[in-house]
Amino acid sequence: MKDIINSLNFQLFNLINADTNSPRWLLEFAYFLAVPLAYIVPICLIVVWLQDKNRKWVINCTIALIIAFTMSKIIGLLFPMMRPFVLPMGHKFLEHAANLSFPSDHGTGIFTFALSIFFWAKFWPGICALIIAISMAWSRIYLGVHWPFDMLGGIFVAIIANVLTEFVWYSVGESILKQITRLYHIIFAGFIRRGWVKS
Repeated sequence: MKDIINSLNFQLFNLINADTNSPRWLLEFAYFLAVPLAYIVPICLIVVWLQDKNRKWVINCTIALIIAFTMSKIIGLLFPMMRPFVLPMGHKFLEHAANLSFPSDHGTGIFTFALSIFFWAKFWPGICALIIAISMAWSRIYLGVHWPFDMLGGIFVAIIANVLTEFVWYSVGESILKQITRLYHIIFAGFIRRGWVKS
């Protein structure tokens, strides 16, 4: 079974991975999806919180991310996998450390974020976020720094993290929201008085 899974993983990677004949514009577009676009997660969380749009979702998403990255590290230690360019296999078009790849940290983060929007906020923004997540997952395989199964692992972790967040929220969520809101009011008191951010 392990050999079958590895064979499928390698075949999918070879199908997606760019090569020396790939158009430059597509490589640059993939780089944008793989690197700068990753900042959408912290930026979105900060903006939504400061504008008081849906602070409950911000807390839920943050909890889910903490759970997801904790799970990701544990799974990575239990099931270590080298990156494609370490073997070596395929073509690499993105500088990256030769650390373990499964499950993908970027995949885990962006899919946790997208599913959190989908489950806890609004349907259509969630769909848009999932499209972004899938695009980022593709880009990191295309650029040769991840296997397809690294991204599938990230999706699995993201689903479990959001489910567990449901239980955490109903246990201590409101308390966490109140404490963080109180701390925010203390730290940003001056900005709130000036009307620069929402209270």
